[in-house]
Amino acid sequence: KGDRVAFTSNGNNDWNIHIHEVETGKEFRPPVGHLNAVGCVSFAPDGRNVASGGTDAAVRVWSLDSLSQRCGAVGGAVWDVGFLPDAKTVYYCGSAWATLPLLDVESGKARTPAYSAQHNGAILSAAVTRDGRFALTGGNQDGTVRMWRLSDGRQVRYFDLRKDPS
Repeated sequence: KGDRVAFTSNGNNDWNIHIHEVETGKEFRPPVGHLNAVGCVSFAPDGRNVASGGTDAAVRVWSLDSLSQRCGAVGGAVWDVGFLPDAKTVYYCGSAWATLPLLDVESGKARTPAYSAQHNGAILSAAVTRDGRFALTGGNQDGTVRMWRLSDGRQVRYFDLRKDPS
């Protein structure tokens, strides 16, 4: 909606997402549900939902209208979270995933394609192209960045950052 900001705080056992009005700075009632530190948060492009992830091994999607949890998934510490441009799909990554999981916001079910390859270990960060067709993932341990076609999980580019560019 453009009139709110969201952030997290790892200090003082604060395990919430904080959502504030941009104009006034007023804080909305924070969504409560994480059981440990929250490390990442992202607004949906349509402004209706927020996704969050943390060290409680959960990614959660929250409705901004009700500030209640819509859906979620568990599996490992979540280091990065975001939405595809359609606002209907969440991506996330972290300690337990060598490929990029996708979660359908409406049904709460996995929409992850069968990837043609995977990182050698966890994915540290991810980004999706503006058109939502491709994702880039950065490996935490393997020193690679990979580009995936999200319609079928095919790896279309591979960048080995360990190679000497000279």
